[in-house]
Amino acid sequence: MIDSTRWPRGGVAGPVPPLGTTKNVVVVLGLLLTGCGLHSATIDPGDERAESALEVRAVPVGTRARLRERASLRTEPSRVADVVRHFEPGDIVTVAGRGTITRSGYFRVEVGGDQGWVFGGMLEFLFDDAGAVDAGRSDAGEAVGVDAGTQRLADAGLALDAGLTMQRVRIVAANLTSGTAQRYEESGTRLLRALRPDVVAIQEFNVGDSSPDALRAWVTSTFGAEYSYVRGFRQTTGCAGCSATGIPNGVISRFPVVDWGDWDDVTTLDRDFTWARLDVPGPRDLVVVSVHLRTTNQTLRNAQATALMELLRAAFDVSVDVVIAGDFNTQRRDEPCFATLAPVVSVSGATGFPVDAMGNGNTNARRALPYDHVGLPPALVARELPVSVGRTTFPNGFVLDSRTVAPLSDLPPAQFGDSSTFGMQHMAVVRDVAY
Repeated sequence: MIDSTRWPRGGVAGPVPPLGTTKNVVVVLGLLLTGCGLHSATIDPGDERAESALEVRAVPVGTRARLRERASLRTEPSRVADVVRHFEPGDIVTVAGRGTITRSGYFRVEVGGDQGWVFGGMLEFLFDDAGAVDAGRSDAGEAVGVDAGTQRLADAGLALDAGLTMQRVRIVAANLTSGTAQRYEESGTRLLRALRPDVVAIQEFNVGDSSPDALRAWVTSTFGAEYSYVRGFRQTTGCAGCSATGIPNGVISRFPVVDWGDWDDVTTLDRDFTWARLDVPGPRDLVVVSVHLRTTNQTLRNAQATALMELLRAAFDVSVDVVIAGDFNTQRRDEPCFATLAPVVSVSGATGFPVDAMGNGNTNARRALPYDHVGLPPALVARELPVSVGRTTFPNGFVLDSRTVAPLSDLPPAQFGDSSTFGMQHMAVVRDVAY
């Protein structure tokens, strides 16, 4: 989320629902994540499309929690259901009994005689100094403590999303074309398969003859038949200095694409800003913008970032989270474009930047410049998970260079020379978040 009421330095493109101004005490039926540390949420690289789940159990009667942000009480466990009433950040909720939770993550609640559903991810459970659930007691009156693994989740800044079965969502920025025609060939394809991403902001999205059939077949064979893709416009004629085939951006997603578009980048003709709105778990959609900024100079890249910010403000209100990812072509980590995009996304984690197994965060072919980035909004930075590769974890994200991973069997089917094959553009950047 960018801000609770408006986009930074810009207007809201659409009405914000009216919200109550008084604090409410809410009665909740729910579950609490327990018994798992951060390591329990990692994907075993040997599992095909493994989705991690945190163990859940019932919250004792009397446990108190606080609403983290504005939320709505709905008639059904769905974000499109009718709204009964609204809540403000800081409203205190109290668990009244043990209940079940839907797969979509909604709690059954009772509020002043009204009954309905609230998304569990909006709740933060309150702990005393000892780490126990505040006022939490079992039906027999015994105090119930919080497992140390759950406390580690809180210490790491992850939301204790009450009752949610949390899954790891992997977001990848990929400019992995190779050869002489800026197309995805065997090496880039193997690297993407090895990462098993859920969402890819892809650049130079050319495969074979780039016909719809060729693109669909490649997405299916590389990621899975359940994945969707969008591919932006590209111009191949009348464009001085442009690629002969065009190098469009795209988004590939395991989650349904509910809308997409291609915003004109006036600085070039062979690619635009391509975005997709994804129906991810929870009440907020995710908008992913795939970018490929110019190599010319940092002034031009900042102009592109400024234009992109204006496009975002005009198209979306604060009901969505925004990811900006791809090939920024940045020469330094302090370029002005990062400050321009900072109200919306951060390209660094809590303690640093994504790096490879040797600690190198640069992503161009020579591994000397920080070209590629996955920019996350504050709400997702707060839920960022370490990327696990075999027994190694990368707390701020991972840069994939097949020459630095040992053993490489941790990332099948990648081969040692994939990242240095002839014409390979860049290294992939990976960041994982909890949903």
